Amino acid sequence: IAAQSPQLAKSIYSFDVTYLGDLSAKAVQTIAPTMESIHTRIKQLRTLVKRDTPEQEGHPEINSITDYHSLPPSDFKQKFTYAIQLELLTIISKHTFCVHRQDNSEEDIIGSHGIHILSTPVDVKYRRIPHKWVFTLKPDKFKARIVILGNCQPDTLQPTYAPTMRTSSDRMITAYAAHNNWPLKMFDVETAFLNADPTRTVFLHKIPEMELLNLDTSLIRSLVVLKSWYGQQEAPSNWFQTLSATMDSLGFEACPYDPCVFRRGSIIVGIHVDDAKYSGAPEELERFEYQFQQTYKVSNPTVCTRYLGMEYYYTKMGIFCYQHTAIRKILKEHCADIRMNNTSNPNTRTLEHITP
Repeated sequence: IAAQSPQLAKSIYSFDVTYLGDLSAKAVQTIAPTMESIHTRIKQLRTLVKRDTPEQEGHPEINSITDYHSLPPSDFKQKFTYAIQLELLTIISKHTFCVHRQDNSEEDIIGSHGIHILSTPVDVKYRRIPHKWVFTLKPDKFKARIVILGNCQPDTLQPTYAPTMRTSSDRMITAYAAHNNWPLKMFDVETAFLNADPTRTVFLHKIPEMELLNLDTSLIRSLVVLKSWYGQQEAPSNWFQTLSATMDSLGFEACPYDPCVFRRGSIIVGIHVDDAKYSGAPEELERFEYQFQQTYKVSNPTVCTRYLGMEYYYTKMGIFCYQHTAIRKILKEHCADIRMNNTSNPNTRTLEHITP
């Protein structure tokens, strides 16, 4: 359709992108009075989703569950209920969507969450995209994430490719920190994709789990997506373009051999999707962290101890990299019936023989 009649494809599958900017600004203005209460509840839920004992085993069927009602009745279900509420409130606080009502009327507030309600600006047929829940049992918390099924979106001529940091660049930053005896730090951008604006309009099926927030979903026809939601075909590309523009505005220069590596002065920053790893002179690092957090909400910047499956051990001799956790996980999943014995090798220096 796009090749034969671009205008027809645009009228069916997309509205003018400039409309989204106006709509997003209106949504922000509407939601603002309730943001304080939403953020308070988010803080409470972050405590409730924590695991009681980090070593407890996960439910064997968690990975195959894609909706709330399929969760087995147990303590896990209550924890995942909190995780669902946390995810929904987070995307609401990011002004990720507006609600399209069944009766096409407009109001300002729904419930106490300040979600903007609108009618379709033009009377056209559109394709509503389904979604699914992804439940994850992490070592320290229960996590639920709602994603759009991008495979159900109409094909797009827009770029969808987004680069990721090379393994050699990751090792280079580690060597750079060790050589200069500078801190090696890390942080991750929270709900990174939701910081990017979309390049086309997407209509999403209503989310039944919104009833867990005491919201009446009976009058909802669909959701109009205002941000690059997880699962959208172009979401990774939109996020990378947004991130690159931010780093450029902060005075960083992208590496010509790896677009995910940036440098400014003594600082070298490598970003793999939403996980940043960086090193440089301490006083410059503090300035960079402050500037970056003015634009994005990130986890607390800390010394890099684990990054992309690699673990780091700091000694007077330098930085040692190893993958003990990853190896144990692989052996547990695929070699559970194999008996393993520890062996000693006098020619191999282990971490236990190294003084921190």
